[in-house]
Amino acid sequence: PHLPVFRPPPSLEEAYVPEFLAMSGMVRVVEGGTAFLQCSLIGLAGHHLVSWLRLPDMSVLTVGGLVFSSDPRLGVTVSPGGQTWQLEIRNVSQLDGGKYQCQVNTETRLTTTTSLTVIGQYLVVTS
Repeated sequence: PHLPVFRPPPSLEEAYVPEFLAMSGMVRVVEGGTAFLQCSLIGLAGHHLVSWLRLPDMSVLTVGGLVFSSDPRLGVTVSPGGQTWQLEIRNVSQLDGGKYQCQVNTETRLTTTTSLTVIGQYLVVTS
């Protein structure tokens, strides 16, 4: 006789595997302006945290809705429903240029990277 195969119900981790939505991996902003880096996900469960990190040193900038950096120019906003997590960098300088990573604390870590390019201000002289 064949016995039924028992499979335990999926864990919360297996039941909800978030996915990143397509987005631009590059952001350009003029020096002195404000950069908005966005990370959009579907299937995000309440037990998952979204973080923004600065590469290559992996400095943690935000975790959930909290800013972990002492830099007062940084902020994070979360859309209603928690689908889009936006890192805001005010008064951008050339030093802010580089790669930023949006990370979800799933069992197999989910990440996506955005490159920030800071464009120098140009003085236009007319004669």
